[in-house]
Amino acid sequence: MDVTLDITLLRTFVAIREHGGFGRAAEALQCSQPTVSQHVRVLERRLGRPLVEKSGRIARFTPSGERLLVEARRIISVHDEALRHLTEGSAGSAESGAAEASPDPGVHTGVELSSFLRYVADCAPQLLSEWTAAGNTPSRADTFRRV
Repeated sequence: MDVTLDITLLRTFVAIREHGGFGRAAEALQCSQPTVSQHVRVLERRLGRPLVEKSGRIARFTPSGERLLVEARRIISVHDEALRHLTEGSAGSAESGAAEASPDPGVHTGVELSSFLRYVADCAPQLLSEWTAAGNTPSRADTFRRV
């Protein structure tokens, strides 16, 4: 089975439940409602089954969607815990190649920048296109997969 579940898509899916719908999830994630809908369509296509049923403006998770919700929360939890472990203390040293968390809130690490660029690509791809059209280029470490 060659299916992957992108963490951004899973976060969007969980946000739909936690915020009570597509519009509120989009607002909470600071992206557009069509982006939220696109993320759900990608998940449905990858899993080969409907995850959400819409009746007018009301969206309900299908039984498959409910199962994905449980797994998505578990995956996100493990993902975030692993990131915390990998970016704490000596794991962030220059020898390991990972960026150390910055003590100054005005200075951002390469990891933060990379995460931000992935977020922009998912939620506002036109901004990234304009940024690259202006001659800016993400470093190899900042590359990301577009949905």
